[in-house]
Amino acid sequence: MITLYNKSSIEDVYSASSDWVATESYFVLNASPDLLKQGKKDVQKLSESLLLYSKYEQDKDWQNMYLKAMEYNSYYGQVFSYYPTDFSEYYINSDRLEQIRAKYNFPSIKSYGEILDPYANAAEMFSWPLHELTYFTELYEKNLVPMTYSHVDSTTVFLQILRNILVYATPILIILLFYNDRKEYHDMGIDKTMMVIPKARNRFIFGKVVANSLIIMMIIFGPILCFTLVLGIFDHFQNLSYPLFANKAGISSIHYSFFPNLYNLGTLQESIESGIMTNFGLTYTSINMLFNPYMDFIPLWQGILLTLILYIALIFLYVQINMFITRLIKNPNLALTINIALILALIFISPLTSMEFINSFNPLTYRDPGMNVMGTSYYPWSLGMLVIFSYNIILYLGNRIVFAKKYYG
Repeated sequence: MITLYNKSSIEDVYSASSDWVATESYFVLNASPDLLKQGKKDVQKLSESLLLYSKYEQDKDWQNMYLKAMEYNSYYGQVFSYYPTDFSEYYINSDRLEQIRAKYNFPSIKSYGEILDPYANAAEMFSWPLHELTYFTELYEKNLVPMTYSHVDSTTVFLQILRNILVYATPILIILLFYNDRKEYHDMGIDKTMMVIPKARNRFIFGKVVANSLIIMMIIFGPILCFTLVLGIFDHFQNLSYPLFANKAGISSIHYSFFPNLYNLGTLQESIESGIMTNFGLTYTSINMLFNPYMDFIPLWQGILLTLILYIALIFLYVQINMFITRLIKNPNLALTINIALILALIFISPLTSMEFINSFNPLTYRDPGMNVMGTSYYPWSLGMLVIFSYNIILYLGNRIVFAKKYYG
């Protein structure tokens, strides 16, 4: 289980699932002999099917490989959901498992449920097979080829360029391109005009923010759009519906992402209830995120759109920060230095793996918007939009102040 923003220790998008499938029966040894015999037969069938899974994987027979993965995860999802718990958060979307099982006529464990050892069934584990079952079912039904973390095609080129280049290149580009704006205002006589016509000043500020932002967007999105269209000629944008693992709850509400401790799953309930979450860091989130019951899948096109919206909001923010500093400080070289130092400082105090509440208010916490959508950042997309939008309003008001008469000269 891996997405474009979940770099695993392996590039393989599907082998994590086959490695995880075990042959433990989870059965009570002193249970009914007949039921125990039937249960062990079912487990043996799954073990034999694992060989076919590996063969299909090697042959790149994706559809049959998906079916085997779906069967595995249907079985283990039922095992992990057998023992009831008062903490219902473990079983979000649990109905989906039975719907898929019934649709594809996968084996049911209800006929011998009494022989399952309740102590072997960790409710905390349920999200793992459910997520994988959902993932492989969507790939099967949409007849898609699995993608890896570094996959590049017409649908992923924007996310890959954003993650690898634009995260840091965008603010630097804006600073270098517009650091000498103050001198241009003076040479064009805009200063004198704004001194006597306040409404013109306000219109100028708004227009300048929009114009500078549009210039940056044309510089950035022009080449990306060309790459996308060229690649789309060959792949026909077929992966736009690809299932993308995301902090879905964090898109519509301020719901922090979290990654339960892989080695102490019993603390998941306490972690959620207390608000104390643990994180293994970005390298291993593709594994640990599977235990997060609030994660779910969205189509790739939706992930791209949400990422794009937050990224555009960031462009406006960077433009306004630059405008504020270059107007406030007369020396363009000093303004350039302060601008770069500020951006670097905000990045330094909020690393991508940060889980500090105070960093919720740091705009550079959201510098890689894809992470906020996909849930590999602790901070949700909705919070990023709220914070960035608020800073844009504050900076716009601040720019109106620094462009006032007393700052002219």
